[in-house]
Amino acid sequence: MTASAGGAMTDAIITSNGGPWARFTDVGISAYYSDSGMLSGIAVDAISGPQALYDSHELVGHAPSGYEAWIENYTELYDLLLRYSEKGIPSSPDLGFLVRVQRAGDVVLTRPVFVIESWLDSPYDSIPRVEWNTF
Repeated sequence: MTASAGGAMTDAIITSNGGPWARFTDVGISAYYSDSGMLSGIAVDAISGPQALYDSHELVGHAPSGYEAWIENYTELYDLLLRYSEKGIPSSPDLGFLVRVQRAGDVVLTRPVFVIESWLDSPYDSIPRVEWNTF
């Protein structure tokens, strides 16, 4: 199976480590697929990935405390559900993404993971383990 993203190609859809996935290092994203092969999630690398915006707020490559303050305010302002995972990751299933952190030298930076709605209900069971092992 071959996949492409923004002109970058990979011939490797890896099926180990918790589910099908592919890493596009040229564009700084990882793609996660359902068992049936449907694209179900995209993670943006905190260092080499493109900037992703949500309502003009930059999600990639920032201090996690700034993201946490933003999502708390945003979900309160728009009366959206706010959840904290057992690992302390704030997210809102209404927004369609969660934000993890990724190490960049001596600091950690935000790494958004955009997923289909059903994966936000149980992200640790749905998103391939390779994402949870990325730090």
